[in-house]
Amino acid sequence: MTLPQTDAKWLTRATETYNFIESNFWRNDHYIQSPAEPHPAYMWDLGMQLSALAALTKIDKKYAKEFDRCLKNINLYWSPQGPTPGYDVKPNPQNIDRYYDDNAWVALALLEQYENTKGKTYLNQAIKTHEYVMSGWDNQLGGGIYWKEREKHSKNTCSNAPSALTALRIYQLTKDHKYLTQGKQLLIWLDKNLRDNDGLYFDNLNITGKVERTKWSYNTALPIQAHLLLFNLEKDNANKAAAEQSINSAIKHWIGDRGEINDDAGFAVHLVDALLAFDDPKYTLIAERAAQYTYQKTRIQSGQFANRWDQSNPEKPGNLLAQSSAVRAFSLLAGQGKNYSRLLHHLE
Repeated sequence: MTLPQTDAKWLTRATETYNFIESNFWRNDHYIQSPAEPHPAYMWDLGMQLSALAALTKIDKKYAKEFDRCLKNINLYWSPQGPTPGYDVKPNPQNIDRYYDDNAWVALALLEQYENTKGKTYLNQAIKTHEYVMSGWDNQLGGGIYWKEREKHSKNTCSNAPSALTALRIYQLTKDHKYLTQGKQLLIWLDKNLRDNDGLYFDNLNITGKVERTKWSYNTALPIQAHLLLFNLEKDNANKAAAEQSINSAIKHWIGDRGEINDDAGFAVHLVDALLAFDDPKYTLIAERAAQYTYQKTRIQSGQFANRWDQSNPEKPGNLLAQSSAVRAFSLLAGQGKNYSRLLHHLE
């Protein structure tokens, strides 16, 4: 079998980290949160593990079986209860505790795997999961999707931005204009209510109309990808300009002097996705420097990554989310088939 062109260094790092997860986080038929917290992993962590496996499958189809095994684990979290079925935080849920953003991450991973394999079951499940996410939209605050189903206290960037990207990707794959309309509506609402003047995004708009102004890297990374995809679909330069403003502001805001991303692993990995979405060497190099710092500086002696990507020589190991975030970042760089190590050497 001929594999796609890869950067061997990053592929090695991705596979060694994945193997570490399998040895330390897998228990018979499910993933655990961490060796220190051996309960079943939360859905957010599992969504990232599924995304990591989708990125690995793009490089080597042998990981499709591992993706399916992870998806089988995730399906234990499916709650058929109404008004719309969706994934819960914990497996075999009794009382509903569903988050719209958790479901959006799973939908994006499923769409990625559909692109890798053309397996219709992935597309169908992604659409079902997206339907649950869109059930969180109502006309309060002029639209937008809530963060949590049972406690409708706020409408968050983390639920609206990945949902916009999901809708646009479903449109790209199916040409069903319903999803193009959804994607545009979500982006319009998001930009109107939670985009700052510098192109970075605030955390949420609460039900009273007050903006929570904290900024996390993933809350800017997902709108960047959505704006870029919409530009590619419609060639509207306003979307390209929005993405460029956001990525340049994100670099100033989160990238440290050593190349590190100053944020939690589960947030920072999405900035790597956003940087690579431009397919531009200047942004790819920034992504590679960040991943290089993560690999070299943010692991404890056992090889387990810390929960932050700017934590040099950490003492406390991270959870499944942190390990899976590293696998995804390394796999994305490996899949570029480009090695910027020569340029990287001059910047260190």
